[in-house]
Formats: sequence, C-alpha cells, structure tokens
Amino acid sequence: MEKQVIKLFPTLVHHYREVLSPVQLAAIATHCLSVEAGQHRAFIGDTKSSFSRNSHLIENLETNYPVLKGLHNGLSKLMIGYALEYGFEGIQVKNSWFNVQRPGSVLKHHVHTDSKISAALFVQADAQSSKLHLENPNPFLNYIRPENFTEYTFEYAQFQPVAGDLILFPSWIKHGSGFEANLSKDRIVISINAS
Repeated sequence: MEKQVIKLFPTLVHHYREVLSPVQLAAIATHCLSVEAGQHRAFIGDTKSSFSRNSHLIENLETNYPVLKGLHNGLSKLMIGYALEYGFEGIQVKNSWFNVQRPGSVLKHHVHTDSKISAALFVQADAQSSKLHLENPNPFLNYIRPENFTEYTFEYAQFQPVAGDLILFPSWIKHGSGFEANLSKDRIVISINAS
C-alpha cells in the first residue's frame, strides 16, 4: 500500500523579525503619536488611524525622516517576494497607514478589499498588546468541531506582536484581535496593502 499526503489549498504567511532597528521604530512611533488622525471603523474604543485609500504613510515617513531612507523599497521587496511565491506578478504597494490602539480598544475582524497582499508592521508593542488573529478561511470548521485540533482544523492562528515584526498575508484572510482588548498604552501598527 502506498500513501500520498496532499495538503490542499494552504495559506501562505510570512513572519519576519527585526525588520527595523530600534532607532527607526522610535522615529515612526514619534511620528504616529504626534500627528492628528481620525478613527477607523475596524476599531472599537480609544484609537486613532491615518487610514485612507490614498494614504502613503511609508513614502511620507521616508521623505521626512532620514533614518528611514529605503523603507519603501525594503518593504516593497519583501511584499513582492511574498506575492511571487503566492503566484501574483506585478504587485505594487497601493496604500499604507498607521493605527494606534490604546487600552481597552479592540480590532474587529475584517478583510482588506481591493488588495491582494496585506502586511502588518508592528512599530510599538509589548506583552500586554492584543494579538493578531488570522482566521482559517474554511467556512465549514464551525460545523464539525473536532475533538483534537490539527493544522487542518485550527480556527485561527495568532501572533503576539513584537516591535519590528512584519507579517504578510493574503488580503482576503479575515483578521483582527480575536475580540481581545488591547491592554498596552500605545499599540502601533503600520498596515500596508499591495495589488
């Protein structure tokens, strides 16, 4: 008897550590905390966000902070590499923005429309920061409730944010904080979309 294991329809996620130096992270955090920003409908509670379909935060940071020179190209290369591995060619960063969460705030589960690849770059986070949850896209998992969870039946994957981490994932993956409230003072993330 011969057995062949076929893993159908895997979801590719890239997780990079220490993408930026402490000096670069501090410059971005200072910027995000000092500028006026509005609210984003993906959040509940005390937050601020520079979200806009036309927001180009990464390019603006690079222009205004010499220590961030090469930020756009560096992040773009990582996203292009991810996209090529996923099967997408000609990917370009379309928009980028910051989100600041304060204690008690929650990131609702959502997807990024009009985008193929998304990224979360954690600028400021600690052990009290809410985790990033990526939901399993299989809609039937709610019906089967397995006795033991395996790589095929987990309902979600979660990542504890660490400053300098970059997580790349398909824009159609539903993500949020798993209804967990953020407890850190200022959880700062740069969100990026590419298509």
